[in-house]
Amino acid sequence: WESIDDFRRFAEEVREATGGIPIGYKLSAQHIEKDIDAALRVVSERVQTDEMDRVIDAIALCRPTGGPTAAVFDVMADAARRERDLESELVALAAPTRTSAHVVGFLPLAFGLLAVLIDPAVLSSLVSWPGGVVCLTGGAIAEIVGFVWMRHIVRVA
Repeated sequence: WESIDDFRRFAEEVREATGGIPIGYKLSAQHIEKDIDAALRVVSERVQTDEMDRVIDAIALCRPTGGPTAAVFDVMADAARRERDLESELVALAAPTRTSAHVVGFLPLAFGLLAVLIDPAVLSSLVSWPGGVVCLTGGAIAEIVGFVWMRHIVRVA
């Protein structure tokens, strides 16, 4: 095979001939290098992650040179474990920020609801008086800006 399309055409021919989905393909000895390259490209296309791309790159580099593939995989596994540990630590460090974001977002709404439950005249004075409308509008804008800012902080963390 020269390309992924060749591999796909062959897979379709096997499906039509067997009436089902083929589980695997027999690789002929004279084409094994091309077959492995095509299979690696297909895997890379199906499993589109950075980790899979790294594994395929390592195989592609080590196979023709006879490099120590197992040693490369050991290093890659260690790096993946360190990356996973760092991600877990970042999630833990960002937890207080997420909690602060929730408090900052919901506390004004809770106080507003509490004020209306205690004295319903509070809402009517905020809505009917021009200064109250300005306060409500300013509070809503501040609430939206705070939400967007805290969301940005949590995403970066």
